[in-house]
Amino acid sequence: MSPATQYIQAMTARDKWTVQLTCPNCKNSGEADLWQEDGWSFSNGDQTTHISSVSDGFQATLTQKGAIEFSCSRCHVPANAKSS
Repeated sequence: MSPATQYIQAMTARDKWTVQLTCPNCKNSGEADLWQEDGWSFSNGDQTTHISSVSDGFQATLTQKGAIEFSCSRCHVPANAKSS
């Protein structure tokens, strides 16, 4: 692998994880896939969490403080979220 290719891969690396979602009211369950920049971008201040996908039956909302909150689309109550 060339140094340029290694550099590009380092610049575009991402941390990815899945959050398990459960509605405390109707017991609807699903998941959300999230990611953050890694490497240079993260070190240079881009620490934003991005959403790749959210299961049907849930919605994601960005709070004024920049946090992501998940809620059940059926019951409109906050979902329990657990990182896996």
